[in-house]
Amino acid sequence: PSDVSALFSSLDVDASGTICFEEFSQWYSSTLSNQDSHADSVRTNILSRHTAAQFETMAVPNSVVTSALECAIKAPNHRLTEPWKFYLLGPKSIQSASDLVPSKSSKWSKIPGWMVFTSKKSDDPVVHKENLLAVACSVQNFMLSLNSNGIGSKWMTSGFIFEEE
Repeated sequence: PSDVSALFSSLDVDASGTICFEEFSQWYSSTLSNQDSHADSVRTNILSRHTAAQFETMAVPNSVVTSALECAIKAPNHRLTEPWKFYLLGPKSIQSASDLVPSKSSKWSKIPGWMVFTSKKSDDPVVHKENLLAVACSVQNFMLSLNSNGIGSKWMTSGFIFEEE
């Protein structure tokens, strides 16, 4: 196949028609180095993510939000229930949500780009718990994606996490 020929040609550095250990070793070392670099960048992103306490007043670009949502839906979910729903709140909804906690209203209402995550309910208590855990993983993926783009985030539940509505 052409993939094999292409790989052989790239490994046959001296065009001798054979691949010596040194040629293979150089390629293998660089491949490992690239994988190590990728693993380090993933680890760095995880370790550098933290809860933001202060927020800019400008909205996060739609492309960054879309990319973060693509990561969010890749979260593990047992039984493949994909129990999440995402809501990007506009200014009126942000104000309404802020008003639910009067002591935080003035601060919260100034934060642009709220993303609300909800979980599908289930009458089966085990599935219900699994759904909540899957959504938690989804939130983490979302936040890590934002962090990789230099965007801070904050996980807030404020007591109404288990409300019926």
